[in-house]
Amino acid sequence: MKVAVGAVAGTVGGPATYAIELVAALAEAGHAADLTVLTDRPDAFVDGVRTVEVPLSSPWYQPLWDQVGIARALAAGGYDLYHGTKGALPLASTTPSVVTVHDLANYTQPSTFRVPQRLHLGFETPHAVARARLVLTVSEHSARDIVAHFPAAADRVVVVYSGPGAATRSPGDDEVAAYR
Repeated sequence: MKVAVGAVAGTVGGPATYAIELVAALAEAGHAADLTVLTDRPDAFVDGVRTVEVPLSSPWYQPLWDQVGIARALAAGGYDLYHGTKGALPLASTTPSVVTVHDLANYTQPSTFRVPQRLHLGFETPHAVARARLVLTVSEHSARDIVAHFPAAADRVVVVYSGPGAATRSPGDDEVAAYR
């Protein structure tokens, strides 16, 4: 199965970290051969994972990245499944898709977003939730918000908790002893 993961990795924040760590975990689990990352920053991903650069010159162009750049990359790649990791799916694509919606802060706390961001997410999120075969989210709280705002998606919302990043590790006995 050819799977494409859309990942805006050139911005700071949770969705970028989520995408980078998700791809690293999938590669570690032995799925690198089936995976292609469609991203603005190919260098952000682990070695051995195929990447296709979808340029994003500024975060302000993300709607075009989501709707034009990703749609073109999906059409050219002949993928069996697309995973949008930042709450968006291209309108013009027929590739079966899943989407991760991290939260609905743009709905529940709109004052924390600039107007262009609210407009972008206000357009992207309803479409992505309606189109996705599964809507992944990272907490029960976000799942409740998604179902409250998009009740038709209730049977497709799945909570997948984020795990610790690859850099996270348990301290060794010597480090614990030194700390004590």
